[in-house]
Amino acid sequence: MELERYQTSISRDHKVYSFVSVGNKGKYIKKVIFSETDQVGLYNLSLGDYNTKTKEIDYYSISANGDRDKILATVVACIFSFFKYNPKAWVYTYGSTPARTRLYRMGISNHLDATIEDFEIFGELEHGWERFKRNTNYRSFIIKLKDEDN
Repeated sequence: MELERYQTSISRDHKVYSFVSVGNKGKYIKKVIFSETDQVGLYNLSLGDYNTKTKEIDYYSISANGDRDKILATVVACIFSFFKYNPKAWVYTYGSTPARTRLYRMGISNHLDATIEDFEIFGELEHGWERFKRNTNYRSFIIKLKDEDN
């Protein structure tokens, strides 16, 4: 099933995605950024609200715009697009707060059956990493494209 999502604009290097969240509190420019870490091939995924006045991204703002599922579906579409141009990359992400990390976990859990067709998803526990399982409280997540052999 295809989830409703926002149209995005994409940077030339396919590492910055922008879209406008439209909801009950107005319009918010959102940015999804893939930043390469010090580990080759590992990128950090960040999502935040872009402030047009300061030209900065706020990773802690709570817009409560009533479009959470549409935003999460848009982020997944950004991940698909990023992997199209970076098929060997690994994407690391976590929420800027424990509540956001929980929200991401719930989003992955709700759509796990569909996402594991294309992605391998791992969750970080205190003792290390494991394949993502529902009802498990993870600190962060790593996503990669499934190998064609799997």
